[in-house]
Amino acid sequence: MNGSPLDQGVLAELRALSGAGQDLLAEVVGVFVDEAPRQIQALQAALAGGDAALVLRAAHRLKGSANGVGARAMGDVAAAIESAARGGDVGRAAREAQGLAEAFDAARAALEREIGRA
Repeated sequence: MNGSPLDQGVLAELRALSGAGQDLLAEVVGVFVDEAPRQIQALQAALAGGDAALVLRAAHRLKGSANGVGARAMGDVAAAIESAARGGDVGRAAREAQGLAEAFDAARAALEREIGRA
């Protein structure tokens, strides 16, 4: 890949789904940018509580959100957290989560450039 935190194929699919006068990509990006911080907070709370099942669910939800908007690198971080939690290793999940805020910031900036907000 080209080092971009985004999956251009997903972005192209979202653009293709937009109808006349509709910008589905901008709408989806807006929801993601608004909701992802809450999902990250929920994940961090689950990590702090040490509950592998809650971490697994929160990471899975975040992975889906990230991948659905083309935030590939962030989805990869969430997938690593999910994998660790699936194995019951909350400590490893917490270590994987250390890169999550940076991955979200990179995804948000790149997505906003894609839709012309930045």
